[in-house]
Amino acid sequence: MKKNIVLILILSGCLIIAQDSSIVNQNSLLINDSLLNISENDSITQKPIPGKEVNKDSIEANKVQKSTSKSVAKPQKTDNIFDSDQILNQLKMPKFNVFKEINFFTFSEILFLVLISIGLTKLIDFISKLKNLKQRFIFFKFAFGTLKGIIWFIVFYASFSLIMPNSNEFVFILILIAFIVSAISFIPLIKNFIGGFYLTVSMPFSVGDYIKISEYEGEVEKINWKDVILNSEGSNIINIPNSLFLSSPVSNFRRQQKEQLVTINFELPFHHEPEKIIKIIYEAALSSPYFYSKMKHKVLLIKNDFIAQKREYQLHIYIIDVKFTDNLIHSLNMIINRAISESK
Repeated sequence: MKKNIVLILILSGCLIIAQDSSIVNQNSLLINDSLLNISENDSITQKPIPGKEVNKDSIEANKVQKSTSKSVAKPQKTDNIFDSDQILNQLKMPKFNVFKEINFFTFSEILFLVLISIGLTKLIDFISKLKNLKQRFIFFKFAFGTLKGIIWFIVFYASFSLIMPNSNEFVFILILIAFIVSAISFIPLIKNFIGGFYLTVSMPFSVGDYIKISEYEGEVEKINWKDVILNSEGSNIINIPNSLFLSSPVSNFRRQQKEQLVTINFELPFHHEPEKIIKIIYEAALSSPYFYSKMKHKVLLIKNDFIAQKREYQLHIYIIDVKFTDNLIHSLNMIINRAISESK
C-alpha cells in the first residue's frame, strides 16, 4: 500500500512541475497598428502638369516593372528547405495550463486508472502464489512480471494523454529514456541468458554430472536459462549464475574421468606392528564398496612420531566417483577399527 501512495504522489508532483509558467494575462490591452490600415484614398495621386500630355501607357509599364522587381527581391520559401526549428519545437515539452487541462473529471479518470492497475497487480500476485507457480515454472515468473510492467505502462500513457493531449513526441522521449535505464539494469540478467545459451550449445556437462567451478562443486540437478542448480556433498542447494560459466573454467569429474585417485592418511599408536597395520588397511580398501577395483592401490608408512608415539600411514586408492569420498573414508575407518579389535 505504501508503494501505491508513493506512486500517486510522484504522479501529482510531475503534474505540478510540468505546469507552464506562462499564463495568458486577461487584463492586457489589445493594440491595433494604425499604420497598417491605410486606405487607398490617402495615397498620393499624380496630378497632370499643365501644358504636358500624360502618357498612360508609360505609367502602366512603370507599375508593372516595379511590381516585378519587388517580387524578385523577395524570394518565397520552398518546401524543400529543412526547418530545424519546427522539429525542435515538436520535441519540446508541450505547454499546457494545469487549471485548464486538469479538472475534476480528468483527475477522477486518472485515479480510476491507478486503482484498476493496483487491483490487477494484486490479482496477478495472488494467482502467482497458487501452487507456487513462480517457483515451479520459470516462464510464469517472467510472464507475470512482464504483464505487470505492461499494465503500468498503459496506465501511465493513458494518464499522460489525458493531462497533456498531442504530446506523442514527448512521451516517445520518456519511453526511450526508460528503455535505456531498463537495459542497463538488465545487463546481469542478459549475461545469464548468454551463459545459458552457451551451455545449451557447448554442453560441457549435463544433469547428474559432478562439476566444480570456482569454489563451488556438486552434482548438477537442473540447468535453467539463468542459473544452474547444484547439490553439494552436504545436501546443500547452490544456485550458480550462468554468467560465471563464461569466465571461469569448469571441471566435470564424471565426464572427464569418473574414477579419481584419492589419498587418505591414518594415524595409529606404536604398539601396533607396521606390517600388520599395512595389511589391514590394504584389505579394508579391497572390501570397500566405493573402491575402483580395476586400478591398483597401495599403502605406505610415511611418518614415525616418537614424541606422540604414533605412526602415520598413507593409502592411495581409486574411487568410483569423487562424490563418494566421505563415504569411502567412513567405510575404511569402520573396517580398520573392526579388524584391529578382532586381532587383539
